[in-house]
Amino acid sequence: MQAARRIYLYVMSGVTLGVIAVGLATLLDTFITGTGILEHPYVGPGSRQQVSQSIAMLGVGLPVWAVHWWIVQRGLGADRADGDAERESPIRAAYLTIVLLVTLLVWVNAASGLVLSLVVDRMPSLELYAYGDPVTSASWAVVGLIFWLYHGFVRRDDLGAGHISGAAAWIPRLYLYGVALGSLLAALSSLGPVVTYAIGSGPPGDPYVGDDRYFLWQAVQSGIALVAWGLVWFGHWRYAEAIVRSDAWRGVSERESRTRVAAFVATIIVTAGMSLVFLALAVDELVSPFIVERPDGAPIRPIAAAFLIAIPWLAAWWAHVRGLGREPLAADPLRALHQE
Repeated sequence: MQAARRIYLYVMSGVTLGVIAVGLATLLDTFITGTGILEHPYVGPGSRQQVSQSIAMLGVGLPVWAVHWWIVQRGLGADRADGDAERESPIRAAYLTIVLLVTLLVWVNAASGLVLSLVVDRMPSLELYAYGDPVTSASWAVVGLIFWLYHGFVRRDDLGAGHISGAAAWIPRLYLYGVALGSLLAALSSLGPVVTYAIGSGPPGDPYVGDDRYFLWQAVQSGIALVAWGLVWFGHWRYAEAIVRSDAWRGVSERESRTRVAAFVATIIVTAGMSLVFLALAVDELVSPFIVERPDGAPIRPIAAAFLIAIPWLAAWWAHVRGLGREPLAADPLRALHQE
């Protein structure tokens, strides 16, 4: 019965939170357009209708969310007999994890889109490929960041109130290490177009070969993604490292976590595989002129590009191999066995 009650409260909180987010983003979009802070490329006559719709969504969503979330948070009070049970609930952990992941993706992608729009605005030659909306991107970046920060503080308060174990501990770890791994892979994958443009080597077989503006567009887009997801990886991984070095219960729990070992192993496998892929491409470009006749001989730039792209993947692989080797062996024999 208690589980069904929690599911209802968190589902309603999540649904109404989405309604509030859409209403706030729409209202902020209209405000930015009206004040002229950013130029909206798709201004239409329906701004008043947008305002009325956003106010209606906030008028319905905000009270409903506030009531349900107040009931949820009230259950965590120190004077409540089931306060610890609520804080250690897997349902609560899953809810906070999903909200943190979704809002992170929203504000990072929106912020990247905003930066891309501002860069294209100063580079008229790229307007042919521009499709972003800076006003909408700015609105969603602000709303997503606010919601992400709030739920991050909620999760921090849960952890600060005392020991948490079981699914309530490892489900949020999936977010932490999943985001760290995903953002690292996204950042490293964005290096390809940047490197190929920097050395003047376009992808073979690309329909836009010879179009320097298209290659520049790809490089700018990938460069922004590289910085954005690189910062996300750095922040989450530093946070995880700070927990591991802690002497509190969270440090002990993290050092004994098999989820952390799995994150290391997954990163090692993926980065090793991608390193081999790009090294194989470089060898292919080097050897193929001796097997297949080419009028211009071996292309030096594609070979160099493949090698240069492989280097960061190799560096990430080596860093995680060394990092896993330096991890303190846990008291848990099974975790220590997995680490070995």
